Amino acid sequence: MSQQNGKISETEGLKMERKAIWILPDGTAIRITIPVQSLPFLQKKVGGLIDSIYIPNHQKSTLWANDEGLILNMEPNMVASYIAKQPIVGPVVVEGETILKALERDAIILDSITDVIGDFFETTGYD
Repeated sequence: MSQQNGKISETEGLKMERKAIWILPDGTAIRITIPVQSLPFLQKKVGGLIDSIYIPNHQKSTLWANDEGLILNMEPNMVASYIAKQPIVGPVVVEGETILKALERDAIILDSITDVIGDFFETTGYD
């Protein structure tokens, strides 16, 4: 594994397991590890084809969702919608050190947070 100044290169990082959180539409959040061969794993976790969604203010973080979630009429995911600042449906996987630290710091994943963000869908007009 190549290192520069004690840091692992970005391409090397893709060859390693990664920590993430799997967030279900009911608000359940489960800590997971994404394996090196991540595509089949991510597809299984989101229930189909994957799409990466930008997470505002977290450049090296990614929210993985089902690419066809709306077509498949998947349940709204209020926690993921809060994180992405846009309506998201179905189960998602969130990875990236800065977002994971922020989620834990803000206690978003600790208990049910649907009460805290329940207004999100009402204010966005999403049903």
